[in-house]
Amino acid sequence: MKGLNGLVLTLAGIGLLSGPGLADGPRLHEGLRSRVLDALGDSSTRAASDVRAALRDDPDLDRLLDYLRTRAAASVKRHDAGDDAVQQTLLKVWRGRPDVFLLPHDETIRYLRSATGRNLLTEIDRTNARRGVGTINIDPADNRDPARDADTQDLVDTLRDRLDEAGQKVLDARLQGHHSERKIAAATGLTRHAIGHATRGITSALSELLDPVS
Repeated sequence: MKGLNGLVLTLAGIGLLSGPGLADGPRLHEGLRSRVLDALGDSSTRAASDVRAALRDDPDLDRLLDYLRTRAAASVKRHDAGDDAVQQTLLKVWRGRPDVFLLPHDETIRYLRSATGRNLLTEIDRTNARRGVGTINIDPADNRDPARDADTQDLVDTLRDRLDEAGQKVLDARLQGHHSERKIAAATGLTRHAIGHATRGITSALSELLDPVS
């Protein structure tokens, strides 16, 4: 399938980032997690500021962030908007949900990959909105790499094929510049409940495309 082939070529690389090797990452993460949880104590309700402070005090924080950045970027590093999606994910988690770094290793990775997939879709939306189009057009006068634009379109086409009718309508509406539920409802005739359900389906399908093997 052309779209899938383009997607594989685009998303195949993981990049050469600094930090621990992938095999050492889980052990590094577990060590930091154990130390920080001990420092925080047994409280079931922890302020985000307290979690951030405890994380900052750990000597392995920078190495862990490099490792997690590598894992989150594994499926999107070659995509045009991949770097922005990864950075947005880590920034949002650090500011709003630093406790994600204290989840068991596999849960942290799944969360970051899923969030990166959602942020990638948002970055694609923003790119389309800036260019005033609903799909990616290849403009010879544009300074962008046309192969990357084509790969982005392949990604969108492949994603669309995996959605049900409601999901396709919501995706198309987003690509046409309708971002709020109210505007999507007006464009598609769907209820807000249906839009929320379809959006979760889009996120799930995108995550599977970006990371087909856990």
